[in-house]
Amino acid sequence: MAVKLGFVLSLFLLTFFGFLPHDAKNQTLPKNSKDPCDSAMTQLELNNCSGDQYRKADAHLNALYGKLMHLLEEDIKRAQNEKDEDQRKNSETAICKLKATEKAWIVYRDLQCDAARFEYEGGSINPSVWAICMKTVTEHRISDLKDAYETPDRKIE
Repeated sequence: MAVKLGFVLSLFLLTFFGFLPHDAKNQTLPKNSKDPCDSAMTQLELNNCSGDQYRKADAHLNALYGKLMHLLEEDIKRAQNEKDEDQRKNSETAICKLKATEKAWIVYRDLQCDAARFEYEGGSINPSVWAICMKTVTEHRISDLKDAYETPDRKIE
């Protein structure tokens, strides 16, 4: 019980100090659903569960990014077939900008979550703090990509 209380207190502190959004839990879970990590009984189980949740978010982001790149490459092919040089250049520029943004975002993500975990350096909760941060920042990136690139007729989910 003390481990769970410590974990909950740590999540509160992270939320309070801005490493997690105030409604991070509600962003990823249906209202009547519970956090899959709630059943963890030890810090090791919490660390493993948090890590699994981050890996799932990362896999989702990678799939989304791959689909987005594929759609942009299709835009280039369509522009070439239609001999629309302006659209081809526009789509090529969009790909270059997306790649540059993704590289910068990865640096930001790593720095942000390293800073979050630093507060717990040497503590058993350290891996959970890092994984929760990585999951949260990754979910924000997914949302950002959808906001920027999805249209009513083009879903990137």
